[in-house]
Parts: sequence; structure tokens; C-alpha cells
Amino acid sequence: MPIPHLRTLLLADALGACLSAVLLGLVLPAFDERFGMPRQTLHGLALIAAVFALHGFLGWRFGGPAPKAWLRRILFANILYCGLTAGMVAWHYPTLTAWDLLYFPAEIALILVLVRMEAKALSAATPS
Repeated sequence: MPIPHLRTLLLADALGACLSAVLLGLVLPAFDERFGMPRQTLHGLALIAAVFALHGFLGWRFGGPAPKAWLRRILFANILYCGLTAGMVAWHYPTLTAWDLLYFPAEIALILVLVRMEAKALSAATPS
């Protein structure tokens, strides 16, 4: 499988973070009878995702020809976000529904796939 360009990964990361921000901030709270994760937690995770989206878009637009530092930062931030999300799932587990237990592990899995792609691209990129 070819390794995507670093800027392409920044854009993909930003778009995914936008989707997470919308889902966590708007969609899931609208269906709070089906989701047990507290609204405040959903909004906090949405805010973090929005910040990640901004970082990704800025890195994509202004990262220049070698945006390794931008991608490295978002890679580590994504790992921390996955840990935080897993922690929130564990903390709120007694109140979670089957929908929560489908959504959050799926989100974490998708982010970790992206993290793996980012790590491969960073290791294959020429030093900058």
C-alpha cells in the first residue's frame, strides 16, 4: 500500500476531526435518550476534536512543503485523545448504552488506523 503524502494525511485528519466534532457536539446529544455518555463529556470531546480539526487544516494549508512537525503533533494528540475517550468510556461505563459501546470503540479504532498511517508516513518521510 503506498504511503500517503503528509499534507494529505493532515487534511484527512482534519476532516475526520470535523466529523467527530459534529457527531459529539451536535448529533449524539440530540439523541441523549439513546446515548448514556453525559452531555458535558460529549461537548468536551467535541471541543477537543474541533481544536484538532483546526490544527489539521492549519497544517495542511500553512505547513509548507514538509509538514512533519504538524503531523507529529496531531499523531501524539490523537493517541492522547483515544486514551481520554477510553478513560471516559470506563468512567461512565455504568450509564452507557449499547450505542455508546458501538460508537466510541469504533471512533477509537478509526483514529488508531489513521495514527498508524501517520506514523508510517512520518518514518518514511525524508528528514526536515
